[in-house]
Amino acid sequence: MKLNTLKILFLFLGHSFLSKPSYSQNIDSITNKTWYKKINQTFGSVSTGQGDAVNLANYGSFEPANGAYKFNFFGPLGNTEKRKIAFFNVNISGKVIGDNSAVLFNNSKFNSGTTFGTKLHFPISPYPVFSGNEIDTLNRKIKLLTDDTLNKKRHYKEEFSRERLRIVKQNDSVKLVNIKTQLHKTLAKIESVNNQLLRLSSGDTVQILKLTDSYLSLFKTKQQLYSDSISLADKITTTDTMLVDDNLRKQTINAFGYAIDTAYKSKRDALEMSVTVRGYTMLWLTIVANIERKKYYTFKDILPFEKQLSENKFTTSTFGLELNFANFTGKKGSPLPTDKASSISIGNLGLVRTHNNNIGDLSTTELSDSRKYTATDSTHSLSTKYNVYTDSITEYKAWKLYGNYYYSLGERRTMAIHLFPDVEFRDSKEYPFNLGVGFIFAIKNTKDKSLFNVEIFGKLMDIRKALQHDEKSLINRNQIGINFGIPINLLNKKK
Repeated sequence: MKLNTLKILFLFLGHSFLSKPSYSQNIDSITNKTWYKKINQTFGSVSTGQGDAVNLANYGSFEPANGAYKFNFFGPLGNTEKRKIAFFNVNISGKVIGDNSAVLFNNSKFNSGTTFGTKLHFPISPYPVFSGNEIDTLNRKIKLLTDDTLNKKRHYKEEFSRERLRIVKQNDSVKLVNIKTQLHKTLAKIESVNNQLLRLSSGDTVQILKLTDSYLSLFKTKQQLYSDSISLADKITTTDTMLVDDNLRKQTINAFGYAIDTAYKSKRDALEMSVTVRGYTMLWLTIVANIERKKYYTFKDILPFEKQLSENKFTTSTFGLELNFANFTGKKGSPLPTDKASSISIGNLGLVRTHNNNIGDLSTTELSDSRKYTATDSTHSLSTKYNVYTDSITEYKAWKLYGNYYYSLGERRTMAIHLFPDVEFRDSKEYPFNLGVGFIFAIKNTKDKSLFNVEIFGKLMDIRKALQHDEKSLINRNQIGINFGIPINLLNKKK
């Protein structure tokens, strides 16, 4: 019965990504870079460091109960202008509690208590996007935006053509002559008003005020004409230069074109990121490799006193394959302009070969190692505490089958359920099966990017009781904890 339950659980995970929606394809106008941003954003909302399925996201996580940390970084192996390219990710994990320091190498050696892993991801399914009626609306908006952008670029190209520059120079030269003529007349009027003010007696207040207002008005006109003449003269000089220097003319056109293209990319990115992805399944095959350096202490009371406490180091290795998926579902014809109608599930099934030892199955006992220093009637004592293993430690090799499944909840997908079973088929003929369940809560900003994630999880250990335990009751063989994750949205930055 227990074995049947195990089979049903892994069959459920397999069905989750082998089943595909039956929607017909829409014309996809989402650019590839935007699609990768959406994938990064999706994985970022469940990145807590718990489980092995959150690969396509940059994040850091921390488990305060035991000081465990994890950093994951991913990137493309190719040009992101292409939709179907390979990805890689690397992760580093360890603990900051105890005598394990949070560094990867110590004295040029792989540090104890640190795990280094890497994965290579190869897509095995096409990447179309199904978004119902929204893709049609997006197409129309993008067409209007594209047409407007092309018109602006065409306008500046025409404005800076040699023929147009000659006409502009000719018109500006005429304007400059007119401005200088007006400036000359204005200066003459100012001089006339100034002479009239000098001839008036101090008692003719009304006339003085009238002429003063006229003087001030003419002075402002003179200042404006003077400023316009300088600006126009500079423009004519620049136009002259561009007529002589064709490279400068082309550089000016390119500068305007770059500014227009930058604005276009920003606006298009905002349009594309607002589209709901519905009815889509993404599959990819992953090569997995991990190495971990363990450091632990053992205590054997049957040995001579000086050998009872010993420090041990052991390097574990894991390699194998994963089948990963990201599945977007929702009502295809929904008119909603947001992501509220779409739910997301992501996960994986992995099969790896591992070389390990059994300290993960054992519990530790606290040991205090004391040194006493005596002088006459005084005694000093120095103590060091160790968490030691008193049971027999054995190495083993095993095939490990594991899975992860995340299902989003809530209108903005700020919550998710995480299911993560695993089973080892050890060469010692022991087959421990574990089952974990987590609940994730994500704090998001107005752009639907996750800023901070929390996962509360519980894990039942060795459900089928394949190993020897002091705890006979299943409910007491458990792990309960909380993980905190902070996504790092490197791919979400605008280029």
